[in-house]
Amino acid sequence: MNKWDKRFLGLALYYSSFSKDPSTKVGCVLVNNKNVPVGLGYNGFSRNSEDLKEVLENRPEKYKRTIHAEENAIYNRTGDIEGSVAYLTHPPCVPCVNRLSQNGIKEVRFIQGIDEAFYERWNLGESVDEIEALQMTYQSYIMNDKQKAEIFMEVIKSWQS
Repeated sequence: MNKWDKRFLGLALYYSSFSKDPSTKVGCVLVNNKNVPVGLGYNGFSRNSEDLKEVLENRPEKYKRTIHAEENAIYNRTGDIEGSVAYLTHPPCVPCVNRLSQNGIKEVRFIQGIDEAFYERWNLGESVDEIEALQMTYQSYIMNDKQKAEIFMEVIKSWQS
């Protein structure tokens, strides 16, 4: 993993910490060809919704209201995202692969879990198939929780120096 991938995946991990979702926190950073972040997002409800505990803990209700990190990064973009790279704390779902492609994202880099349940839960095979079908490229980084925490802390420390 090069220094830029480490930095932007760490930033995605940091941004994911803003999510109120009690079970899964996802972050996305869109980075242009000058290595400048141009879009940041995390999974959560729309800005006019309350993050009510009873809704957050009710999966069917939560899923109806959740805006994915990739969507929020696109909505919150600060500049042109055509040709940008998407850095994600998790593999993108198939609909988000399509959203990224539709907005000109050509490459996706994401953190991948280390167990089989991860593949099943995130439908990784379907996501990769869709990325390839849309002629995008991807890079996955297999990490455990300790490795993710180390990258997260590197980002925090870089802001303190």
